[in-house]
Amino acid sequence: MAIEFGAEFNTNATPSQEMLFRLRALAENGALGNTLGSRDDKDSAKQLDAAMAISELKRRLADPEYAALYTRVSEKLDNVYDAVAHAREALDKEQADLDVILTDMRSRAATLNDGTHVYQRADGAWLTESGDEVSKDQMAQADVPEDATRWEDIQPVLKRSQEIDAEQAEIDDYERNVLNPAKARLEDEDNPPSADELAEIDDQIENRPSILRKFRFSNEQQNDDHAAIRRSAADEHMPEGRIDAPNVNGQFAAASTRSDAADLDLDIPARPAVGTAPAEPS
Repeated sequence: MAIEFGAEFNTNATPSQEMLFRLRALAENGALGNTLGSRDDKDSAKQLDAAMAISELKRRLADPEYAALYTRVSEKLDNVYDAVAHAREALDKEQADLDVILTDMRSRAATLNDGTHVYQRADGAWLTESGDEVSKDQMAQADVPEDATRWEDIQPVLKRSQEIDAEQAEIDDYERNVLNPAKARLEDEDNPPSADELAEIDDQIENRPSILRKFRFSNEQQNDDHAAIRRSAADEHMPEGRIDAPNVNGQFAAASTRSDAADLDLDIPARPAVGTAPAEPS
């Protein structure tokens, strides 16, 4: 029985999973003969079973161009995940320092009968922390220490604390909506992203919150808590050596190629000292 593969079958390329299933069915029906260069259809079926066990991702990584793009995107993803960890650590530390300052300032704040902290502005008005003005009648019964914290002192600290909350939320949204879906796609061995989708993922990762641009991942700058560096997804999935597959005009060669990924443009500045009350604006 002559086997005609048709124009869609490229004997010089690694076959698709669909084509392997078709060849496997022919082997089961005793229709392959010597087409695969095997002694019998039983051997052909065994070869096809081995090839079908290879994930579609590993099959695509045999293409050097795809492997280089996949490696670059997966390494950028790892870098940004590390930048996220550094940013969260820095923001948590800064917020903890601000909480100490706020606790001290609130302990010296004027208080209304209901315990609300209030602060006098330079023009004489009294304000709550949310900026609401307090009436003179309310202040008539307020407890006002001699060295009461002023509005101009606490306002910038409150503002920075709110900014940190917003930055944390932005990082959370970015990780949930961009990084985690990208990671899931890169780890999908049965339905890996195409080259075009990899390029789209790369663009989405690059469109990161500004706070993350202050951090660069590097071995030297890793804290002990982050000392274990993850292998990139490309390293985990990239086949080593050759992929054993049926001999359809010669065995399918599998080459794994890595390329140096471009450095992610993330800079870690020296962390400013935190823990002192902000100076009163001039």
